[in-house]
Amino acid sequence: MVRWRQRPQEVPLASDPSSSFVPTIIGAMVFLSTLVLSASLAMEGVADRWQITGQQYGATIEMSRDNASEEAVAASIDVLAQLPGISRVHLVGDNEILETIEAWTGGRPDPDLLPLPVLIDVEAVSPESLRGDVIEQILEETVGAVTVYVEPQWLLAVRSTVGTVQLVTALMLIIIALISVVSIIYVTRTALSIHQDTIEILHQVGAQDSYIASQFQNQSLILALMGGIPGNVLAIIIIILMGELSGDIEAPLLPAVSFSVREWLFLGALPVVAALVAMVAARVTVITSLGRMP
Repeated sequence: MVRWRQRPQEVPLASDPSSSFVPTIIGAMVFLSTLVLSASLAMEGVADRWQITGQQYGATIEMSRDNASEEAVAASIDVLAQLPGISRVHLVGDNEILETIEAWTGGRPDPDLLPLPVLIDVEAVSPESLRGDVIEQILEETVGAVTVYVEPQWLLAVRSTVGTVQLVTALMLIIIALISVVSIIYVTRTALSIHQDTIEILHQVGAQDSYIASQFQNQSLILALMGGIPGNVLAIIIIILMGELSGDIEAPLLPAVSFSVREWLFLGALPVVAALVAMVAARVTVITSLGRMP
């Protein structure tokens, strides 16, 4: 029976004291990266649920059904669509109104007992295009008295905050990646110094720099996976627990945070990405350092 045997390493990297720090460093970096990236994905999901699209701003026009005929509503939509800066005009259906009421109250009301108004949602490219007094004055000539609810200022602030948070998370991921690369470079150079005599002997017997570099890169790959996988699993467990706890909090204005299968796979792939980065960093460091040796 043929048994698999691990190929022996001419450079005994496994015995290096510095190698024991690599799993810890990479594990911590992957743990932080998973949490930071999950926060960015969660903010993006919240933005989608709030229909935050770029620089879109919204308002809602309310009309009484007693005063708004189908012709008047259609004329109002045409007038709104022609206003400068308006990008979208949408007549809200009765089912949408009932679903919104059900989401807030927990029960679906009877439309025969509850008089539903006529609602028109308007989106604009800037808040200056949504002056409620101007819209009311224009529509009074078409449909009579209307009420305009301009999107509250706190939601406008949320729109700006989402972009800021995502930018901060991107910078944090870059910083974490740089710290990981610098750590791998430091550990690799330390190992080169420790095994300099062995490397010189390998050179004398004809070993190429690429062959020596492959041993360092493989060692970095294994150590990075040893630390990255546990760090990633721990972070995912924390994310799931936080999701369960946040689901028990009653906050109607805060949409539930959930990830798709693709996003979970993206988070789960972070240890592999970190291991590949560590492998490349180790190989480049070794090739560069050996090229400077006499």
